[in-house]
Amino acid sequence: MEKHFFIIEKKKRQYIKKWLCSVPEYQSKQRIVKLLYAASVMLFVLHVGAPTISFLVGRCNAATIWAGAGVGAAMAVMPFAFAKPISVKVKKSCGLPFTGRMQEHLILYEDGIEFFFHNVDSRYLESVDVYRIPIENLNAVNYDSTYHILTIIGQGELISYDDYPSRRINYHNSQRRFYGNSSYSILMAFDEEQIVVDIIMGMVKMKKEELSNDN
Repeated sequence: MEKHFFIIEKKKRQYIKKWLCSVPEYQSKQRIVKLLYAASVMLFVLHVGAPTISFLVGRCNAATIWAGAGVGAAMAVMPFAFAKPISVKVKKSCGLPFTGRMQEHLILYEDGIEFFFHNVDSRYLESVDVYRIPIENLNAVNYDSTYHILTIIGQGELISYDDYPSRRINYHNSQRRFYGNSSYSILMAFDEEQIVVDIIMGMVKMKKEELSNDN
């Protein structure tokens, strides 16, 4: 058996958005972002609204409204300029490890699992990180159907390639050690999500049955 599954970007965005809403750090920082956006809107409305009211009661002319709009827009840009990059940074940092991966590709074999992805922080275009775990090291699998996160428990390995086509390994980034109770989470935003989950769950069941028969 060799089955390939590729990430669906639309699904991935939806799943990450839903998952982020459950992360307390993200929620608290998003409140700051929302306050900055609200301040931006209020500054613009204030600088346009006051001259408009004065115009309606005959205390100023239309030029004053346009001047107020210009000042309001200039003032509103400042909190907006802060809010946008903060929002992007917060989403990336709080969404790790899933927001740190691109071009995810999962391969399921009879005897194990391989998960490939490009690290978004890598400076190499052809870089690929590969997580591997043979079925004999697969101790447990937990699947969170609410947030579509599958967590593998077992002694796998993570190899980082600076250039995957030439198999040039980045040994510094490949030093993570896995043990029998080590966990590794994958966002199940694949085209056949339930099939993937069922196959991996089946691997764990098969291993347990083999161990039971040996005993």
